[in-house]
Amino acid sequence: MLASESAPQTVESIAGAVLERCTVLDAPVLVPLGRGRGVKKIENFHSRSEPEYRGEMSCRIALGESRNTAAMRAGSRAGIKHVIELAYRLGMPHDDKHVLQPYPTTAIGASEVNPLAMASTAAFVNGGYRVTPRFANDVCRDGVSLLHRDDGGRALRCDLRGENRPQPERLLHPAVSAAMIELLQGPLDIGPTGTAASLRSGVIPGLDPLSDTIWKLSPDERKKRSLAFPLATSGEIAGKTGTATNADGKTSDVWLLLFVPGPPDRLDKGIMLGFWMGKDSKDHPLGERGATGGPGFAESGARNWVHSAATVLAFLQKDRGLLQPGHRFAPIFRDDVLERLSPANANAPQAQMVAAGPVRADVDVRAQARRGDDASASAGVDDPEAAHHP
Repeated sequence: MLASESAPQTVESIAGAVLERCTVLDAPVLVPLGRGRGVKKIENFHSRSEPEYRGEMSCRIALGESRNTAAMRAGSRAGIKHVIELAYRLGMPHDDKHVLQPYPTTAIGASEVNPLAMASTAAFVNGGYRVTPRFANDVCRDGVSLLHRDDGGRALRCDLRGENRPQPERLLHPAVSAAMIELLQGPLDIGPTGTAASLRSGVIPGLDPLSDTIWKLSPDERKKRSLAFPLATSGEIAGKTGTATNADGKTSDVWLLLFVPGPPDRLDKGIMLGFWMGKDSKDHPLGERGATGGPGFAESGARNWVHSAATVLAFLQKDRGLLQPGHRFAPIFRDDVLERLSPANANAPQAQMVAAGPVRADVDVRAQARRGDDASASAGVDDPEAAHHP
């Protein structure tokens, strides 16, 4: 597609063309367990009013509705080893305690990761740049930095605000980041099918977003007690829920990741929020997964976390100037790759070379992942079967 004379040549047009073509089959998947143990059927967690499988569907809806079987097919098409390579390149830890296993179910989270490691996923929404956690802005003595030096080797002034940051390293093509932003807005914006979408319509802290109790309140009472962040008044938000359920049906981990863009003049002030609840081992689960509640009850990531998330978002909106009308995701830094793909330079020869090289919308995901220019949209999908979930 990008080799044609009418090929898209800007970040937005490339991402749009890729997403328009991006579909995946949502249908039953059987995974061999090996060693004569038969197969495991991968299922979608769904309400009684929803079909378990939807057939061929757009990637955005598949991600927004946490379709496990669709994610499995996306991971298989990319090649799970390529998905793992990309995860490590983004910054996932690679040590004895955190090994992403080359199993098909890793596409839906069946490997161990920790909450801090999930910060690496911010590269999906910041324009494609590496995010390196920092626990201190500086270490100083007498107003002089002991960590940061200028090009001449002279110590810089003490950096209390964390302004001495190196130029970020590009990990993803900007069009891949733009496509991922669109995909990750799905869980909040495609409709009321997921509990994360309640952050848009309204959450009443302390009340289960899926319970009948909310609808027993009067409309005025619901409005008074709700915390809501609709697109018109709060700008763009991206995110993903995650739930890990063991083979015995008990939930071991629940997740909610949210991404909030910074103000237009300070895009680097955007924030990623990570919410996780679990225990030290899958052998110590949180409780049963279901829709009835009761003792030992443990539900999906969003259902557990939207109350806390709404409270934090309200604070960021009121006291930090985030979540304002018109706030939207954009690259936090403009490098040469991004400049060549800007509308002003879209017709220049070098822009065509960049567009035709790193990103191809008409090749399969495996080729893109092998080059390191794409990420599987399967990470963080609710898995009622997996042992652990990122």
